[in-house]
Amino acid sequence: MKKITRCLPSAITLGNLFCGFLAISYIEDNFLVKAAWLIFLGMIFDMFDGKVARMTDVSSDFGMQLDSLTDMITFGVAPAFLIKVYLLESGSPMQAKLVWGVCLFFVMCAALRLARFNTQTEPDEESHSFFYGLATPGGAGLLASLVLVADFMIRFLSLELYTIILMCAPVFIGTLMISQIRYVHFGSFLVSKHMKLTLLLISSFVLLGVVFNLFTVFLSCGFLFYAFSGPLNEIKLRLSYYDDRKDELAGAT
Repeated sequence: MKKITRCLPSAITLGNLFCGFLAISYIEDNFLVKAAWLIFLGMIFDMFDGKVARMTDVSSDFGMQLDSLTDMITFGVAPAFLIKVYLLESGSPMQAKLVWGVCLFFVMCAALRLARFNTQTEPDEESHSFFYGLATPGGAGLLASLVLVADFMIRFLSLELYTIILMCAPVFIGTLMISQIRYVHFGSFLVSKHMKLTLLLISSFVLLGVVFNLFTVFLSCGFLFYAFSGPLNEIKLRLSYYDDRKDELAGAT
């Protein structure tokens, strides 16, 4: 039983790897929607492997390295490949070299983000309550969701305009990933003391999406909100800091 417990986190991590590999295979066969959903399925595995390791007290450097190698495939290569194929197959007038360039930028940022995570993060639970820089699963989820909502968005935007948005997205998300902006770990928040409230909000979110047949749109909005939550919180903290400094200077005079 003890051996099974020790192997369980790695098995969950390998489930994430399976999703990433299968997503890339589907992208090659031009099944982009299935590939996008597989990236989300990989996120579920990724959310729980580290949590299970810490709960069973089997956290290790091996598990951390395996997790990052897996994340590089599922949340680095797969979403960049997904965007690349969509842009090149959608009849977009964008130059192929430019498409390759922005997707490669995202992959490199994902590699840098994961390497920084491995060197700066301790295995304890507190170190996983927040991150500096947008986590790779969050960035991958946003890219995948933008592909899922493409048909819906093209109804309101021209294909040319939406492809420009998709061209900018990997650069914008990649920059957030390597930034020093602080983000709350959504997975830790989900299984924290706020679990009941969070599950209620997510359930309501899913229900509304299903009822109005806009689940993928709601999903994309959720990831977009999370991506912007870091910069918005950073602005709030800086404004609060300057207000405090102003009050201190006023009191000193």
